[in-house]
This record gives sequence, C-alpha cells and structure tokens, in this order.
Amino acid sequence: MAPQPVIAGFPPEAEQHTQVVRTSFWCATAVVLAVALDALGHEWSLFGVRVQWLEVAALGCLGGAAAIPGVFRDRRAWHTPLDGRVLGGMLVAAVQLVPVDGAQGPAFPLRQVLACAAIYYGMAAQARRHPEAVERLWDAFALAGVIASAHALLAVTSGLGALRESSAAADAGWGARAGLFKSLLFLTVLFVARAFESRAARGWSALSILGVIALGLLGAAGGSGLGSSALARLDDPLHFSSIVVLMLVLSGLVKCAWDLRRARPEQAARWRGAGAAVLALGVIAVFGGASGGEGLRALGTLLAALLVAAPETPAIARPERPDAPEPPGEPMPYSKAA
Repeated sequence: MAPQPVIAGFPPEAEQHTQVVRTSFWCATAVVLAVALDALGHEWSLFGVRVQWLEVAALGCLGGAAAIPGVFRDRRAWHTPLDGRVLGGMLVAAVQLVPVDGAQGPAFPLRQVLACAAIYYGMAAQARRHPEAVERLWDAFALAGVIASAHALLAVTSGLGALRESSAAADAGWGARAGLFKSLLFLTVLFVARAFESRAARGWSALSILGVIALGLLGAAGGSGLGSSALARLDDPLHFSSIVVLMLVLSGLVKCAWDLRRARPEQAARWRGAGAAVLALGVIAVFGGASGGEGLRALGTLLAALLVAAPETPAIARPERPDAPEPPGEPMPYSKAA
C-alpha cells in the first residue's frame, strides 16, 4: 500500500482534526458575538423581515458541521440523546404562534428556539470529532464572560442609571427580562467551578471575581428578574408545557454532567460546575418566567453541545498552567538489590 500523502507537514487525518478544531472555535465565537450584536441592537432586514444575528450564526454552525468530510455518511454525527426533547421544545414554541382571542403571539421566541437547535446540532457534530474542539467551547464561555462583565463595569462608570438603561436595551434586543444578569449568573457558576479545578489557569479566578462584581452591580441597578410571582404563569398551559419540556432537557444534561464527573475525576470540578449551571437554568426558568431571552438560550445551547459531545472524546491530559508542578511519581519499589 502506498504511503498517505503529507500536507503541510501533517498527515491528512491530523490536518482534518486541526481544521475541525479551528472551525468549532470560530463557530462558537460567532455565536457569542452574534448574541452581543443583538443585545446592542445592531439589526438588519432581509426582504423586509428583521433578521437576528443569532440566526446568521446558527447557519454558520450548520455550515461548519456540513463541511466536515464524511459527516453525512456518519449516522452518529447528527444523533444526540436529547433529540426527542429538542423536537418537543420546537413544537411547543411553534404552538405559541397559534392565534388566541384574535391575537397572535410573537414569532421571535420560535425563531430563537430554531436557531438554538441549529447551533446545538452544528456544534455537537463538530465538537465530538476532537477533544480540543470541546475545550474551545470553554473558551467561548470565557469570551462571553469578558464581554458581559466589561460591559457592566464600563456602563456603571456613568452611574447605576446608565447600567439600568443598557441592561434594558439588551433585554429589548434579546426579548428578555434582566437577561444580562441571568446570563452572567449562568457564566459565573461555570467560572467558579473551573477556578476550583486542579491546575486551573488563573484566568478563571479573574473571570469569577469579575462576574461576581458585575452581578452585584446589575442586581443593584435593575434587579435579578427572579421572584415567586412568576409561578402564577404556570396556570398557562403553554407556559407550563414549555417548562416541562425544558426540565426534561435539563435533566438529560445533568445526567451527562454527572456521568462525566465520575468518568473523569481529574476534571470533576468543571463537570460539577456544568451540572450546577444547568440547575441554575432550571431555577431561572421557573422563578424568572422563562424570560432569559436570546443570551441565556444561546449560552445554554453551547453548554448542551459541550455536555453531549464530551463523552465521545477523550480528556486532554495536559496541565492548563505551564508553571504548575507535576504530581509526584510513584515511589520505586523496594528491593534487596537496591
């Protein structure tokens, strides 16, 4: 058999893996930037219809997954443990468009759900190809935390009123209520967990501190958007159905995080944090009236893709801090010859 050709110093398989990792990083980054652009109100129209940047990023994620060689011949590439629950969520969102008492509900929740479903399948198909692609999703969360924390800290320099106005503007773009606070709460849970991981990079501790400070400022400026009054909406059959489907999805994600914690004890802290972030999504959905909006939906979707793809890839056994000391080796067995 003739030897395989080498391209740019790499065998074809290594070159393909490098391309997948690079594509997954840019797709995840595009999702975060799209959420930020929608929060800032940078919208555009196509044939008279307002288009969200999140929808553009969703098409990019599907395109990146479709560009992987052989992805359409691999039946497992597009299959995940949450397929039925994702379909149920899309159906519940579609039912909300049915006119009630002559009034039709807004189409944006359904469009956001469809965009997040496309991101979920696109990112899961990419991330499950290489363990480094899974790590790139954590980098996307770090980027989102930097953007959200920096925005809050810069806005508060003009006073709490300016921070309240900027948070309200983000809610208008996302279709949320206190969406910036809820999204940053979700991210901070992840950052704190990564900071407690052995050999964690110091950047996770810095992100945790920034997140806690920004959360305090956002809570003082506009509140958390959480309260027991949201429980009254559970009388609405459509809202109750959406909460039930969401809880089914979240239960599956918690199971994935729990299994990863047991399978990878050296990374137990991050997977405990992922499970805690999923539980935080459930609390926000129930006591926040499912008003997390685009930002929280997109971040939760990226975490779902990460938890689904991680079990199919081996853990990367390398320290995150170059200056971290190596663990002590096993002692040499005693022998008479010694």
